[in-house]
Formats: sequence, structure tokens, C-alpha cells
Amino acid sequence: MANEIQITKGFPPSRERAVLLELLAVTQALEKEGIDAIVCGGWVPFLKELARDSQSSHSMSFDIDVLLRAKARERESVDRIKMLLSKSLAYERDKNESFRYQKTVDGNPVQLDLLADVARVRQDDAILKVQGVTTSLDLCRVDGGEDLNNHIETLHIKVRDGEKVETFEIVVPDAVGFLLLKTAVGHYREDPKDAYDIYSTVAIPKTPSRSAKCWPKPSASRQSREPYKI
Repeated sequence: MANEIQITKGFPPSRERAVLLELLAVTQALEKEGIDAIVCGGWVPFLKELARDSQSSHSMSFDIDVLLRAKARERESVDRIKMLLSKSLAYERDKNESFRYQKTVDGNPVQLDLLADVARVRQDDAILKVQGVTTSLDLCRVDGGEDLNNHIETLHIKVRDGEKVETFEIVVPDAVGFLLLKTAVGHYREDPKDAYDIYSTVAIPKTPSRSAKCWPKPSASRQSREPYKI
């Protein structure tokens, strides 16, 4: 099946594989701490192409963009996130961008950006500082994030290592949510990759029989798709 990809055959060792496994580790760690987070950016169209067409080459940004919603920005949550980043996940804060964290995995550079679904009111107002009980976090404001609401879906990804199978859940914007975010960001920047990301996510696949798999059913609440096996 097109949405079943074996890690030993359909997804060879590559930077895509290394960073994707790190993305799964990050989302799993946040979920265990009860942190309400959404994966955004270039990994969204990549994951959908991976499931839809078994396409394992990643032509978009390798940044892991994690959107923290209101509950995740509460004081106790801020401290837990900061602890996870510095201890469990072993990230170091970027010297230039206060909302960015970095590490190296198997020789592959990994960049993690923390975002907030809070729009900026002016162009130079991109950073939101949230206070914890004992620490704080800087988050990059996401234009259009305040309109995301329930335009999200849950992807189930299965990682196979021999007989061992581990299942991960990743919450991402659905087609409508992704379009909302990408069109809003154009108010402050002009980047050709945004148009490419939009096309990769919402374009109707060439094979008619796959159309039903590509498009999520409309829903007012979070929906869950069939498991995607890697």
C-alpha cells in the first residue's frame, strides 16, 4: 500500500530519516509531559507526501517547527518544556535566535523552533516571551496561528525496527489550517518556498484513485487518520 513504508526498504538512511526520528522523539516527549503542541512548517507536506506517494525525499525546510498553544504556555508548562529541551532532549539555545534550539543527530544538524499561535501586531514584534515559575521561553509569533482553531489532524506513524513496532502521534494543521498559516505569513515576507509548501499540501494528486486518501474529511474537531507506517 502507498501509505505503508518500511524503514529498512522504503526509507533509506538519510538526513530526512534522522531528523524525522528526532521530530518523533520531540513530539513524544512533549506528549508525555501533557504539552499541547502542533508540528508546522515544511514537515507537514513532507509527511503527507510520504503517506500518500511513498515519497521520502524532503525538498522543504528541515527545521522542526513546534507550535505551542495557550495551555502549553502556562507557567508550569514553560518550566517543563525548558527542562525537556536542555536535559532530556539535549538541545542548546541558538546564539542568534532566542526561540531556536539546535543539536546534532548522527552527524545531521537539527534545528528546533518554538512558536506561538499569537499574531504579531507589527513587523518588528515577532517574539513573545512567556514566563514560567522559575524560567522563561521566547517563542516566535505565528501569523495566522490565532485562526488555526480546530483545523488540525493527528497523524499516526509506525516505526519498525525488526520485530519491534513503535507508534507515534503527531498533530499537524489539516489542509485548511496549513493554508491559513501559509497565506497569513505572506503579509510580512515573500518567500517562494511558501507557495511550494501550499501546492505540495493541497494539490490534488495525479492519480484519481488516491484522491480520497489525500483529502481529509471535514470535521469541526480534531480528526485521526489511518496509521502511516515508516
